Amino acid sequence: MKKAIFALAVAALGCGSLGAQNYLIEGTAADMDGKKVYIGELRSKKDIFYADSTIIENGQFKLTGKLDSIKPLSIFIGRKHQAFLLDENPIKVSYTTTTQEFMGKQIKTGDIKVTGDKDQQLLAEMNNALTQEMYTMLAISFMGQGKDVNAPENKALADSIGYLFTSAKDHTKEVFEKIVNENTDSYVSAIILNKHFAKDRPLAEIKAGYNKLSNRVKQSNLGKELKATIAGYSAIGVGRIAPNFTLNTPDGKPITLSSLRGKCVLIDFWASWCGPCLREAPNIKKVYAKYHDKGFEVLSVSVDDKKDKWTQAIEKHQLNWLHVSALKGWKCPVAQLYKVTGVPAMFLIDKEGKIVSTKARGEALEQEVAKLCK
Repeated sequence: MKKAIFALAVAALGCGSLGAQNYLIEGTAADMDGKKVYIGELRSKKDIFYADSTIIENGQFKLTGKLDSIKPLSIFIGRKHQAFLLDENPIKVSYTTTTQEFMGKQIKTGDIKVTGDKDQQLLAEMNNALTQEMYTMLAISFMGQGKDVNAPENKALADSIGYLFTSAKDHTKEVFEKIVNENTDSYVSAIILNKHFAKDRPLAEIKAGYNKLSNRVKQSNLGKELKATIAGYSAIGVGRIAPNFTLNTPDGKPITLSSLRGKCVLIDFWASWCGPCLREAPNIKKVYAKYHDKGFEVLSVSVDDKKDKWTQAIEKHQLNWLHVSALKGWKCPVAQLYKVTGVPAMFLIDKEGKIVSTKARGEALEQEVAKLCK
C-alpha cells in the first residue's frame, strides 16, 4: 500500500511515464535508529509535500518503488533536509552527526550527503549557485535597510549594492550556462532551461537549448514540461497580442487591459518587497512624466499578498500611475498568465495591443517608448 501511495504522490508532483522503471534510495544514518526518513517536495518553509517515509533500523534505511516521473525532491532526516533528483538511477544517502560546544552546551548537529549519478552532482551545483545568490541578496537587503538607496547622498551605497547584485546574478548565470552547454543528456539542464532561463532569456535561446537535449531528456516529464513552457511563452512573445485581463485597483475598481487600447502601455510586474523593482521605479517615473501626455500609460501589477504593504509602497515611492493586484502573491492569475516567475518583469505594449518588448527597462524603456509615442 505504501508504494502504491508513493507512486500516486510522485505522479501528482509531475506527470510522465517511465515504464516499469523503479527508484532506489539507500542510506545510512548514525545515532538515528527508530527515527523516520521522509522524501517529498519542499515548496516553502510551511508547505512541505511528504511523498513517502521509512524508519531507520540498525543505522540503515531503504526506499524503493515504481518511478512515475523525474522530479527534484528533498530528503528529510531529523531537522536537516537535502535536495536530490529522483530518477531511475540508484541514490546513496549518508547522514552523519557531530557534537559541538555552543555557549557551554553540547549541541548535536546533522549533515546529509547525497551521491548518485552525474545528475545528482549537477543538481547540487545548481542549488549551491542559487544558495550563494540568496545569501548575497540577504546581505543586500540588510545593507539597504532603512535607507533610501536612490537618494544622492547614498550613491556609493547604491553602487555597492548594484555591483553585488550584478556579480551574484552573473555567477549564477555562469554556473547554469556551463551545466546546460556541457550536459545535454542531463535532466538538470531541462530544469534550468524551464525554471530559470525561460523567464528572462530570448525564446529562441530556450528553443535552441531544448533542441540540443537528448531524446531521453526530451521524452521525460521534465522535457515535456519544458516543451509546454516554450509553447506558453510563444503565446506571449514579442509580436503577439498581449493577453487581456482584469484586476482591481487599491480602491477595488476593476481595470481591464483592453480598456487602454490606443495607448502605449507598460505592464510592470513588481512587489513592495522587491529591491530591484524599487530601484527601477525612478526610471519609470521619468519616462512616465515625459510621455504620459503623448499616450504612454503604466499598469503596475503587484504580486504582493498584503494590501497594506502594497499601498504603503505606492504612497511612499510616489508611484502615481495605474496599480492593480489580485493580492494572491505568486498565485496571481495574471502573473501566471504572463508566465512571470520573478520580478521585476515588464511587457511593453503598442497602441494596437501587441507586445513589442519584454526587456524595456533602464535606458531601453525611454528609447522604446519614444518610438511608440511619436
